[in-house]
Amino acid sequence: MAIDRNDPEIRAFVAASGAQTYSEMAADCMAKFGPDRAWPADLLAEVRREVRPPVSGGGSPYGADVEVIAFIRDRADLVKLDALLKAGRAAFGNRFPPRSVLHRLVVKIRAVSGQGR
Repeated sequence: MAIDRNDPEIRAFVAASGAQTYSEMAADCMAKFGPDRAWPADLLAEVRREVRPPVSGGGSPYGADVEVIAFIRDRADLVKLDALLKAGRAAFGNRFPPRSVLHRLVVKIRAVSGQGR
């Protein structure tokens, strides 16, 4: 059976996925939708980029780092700013923005995703 790339349930699953790797998403997709409907990790990654596009950081050099922005976007609503800063520094070292820039990026990400507070 062919994979339906427009399956609304799986697209909603992808849009709602939090801070997961694509392999974790694929395992969860397989468990939830079964082997006949589940999508492979590469398709999940492609569709995730469509339904949750990266947020540009504007003029900030940190905003140009797609990996850092994805890390922040995936965790922005899951942890407090200080915890996000600590995890980001552990994962990326000096590539991760300082607290003030991180706060501005989180605000921008929330505004773009419609979750502004």
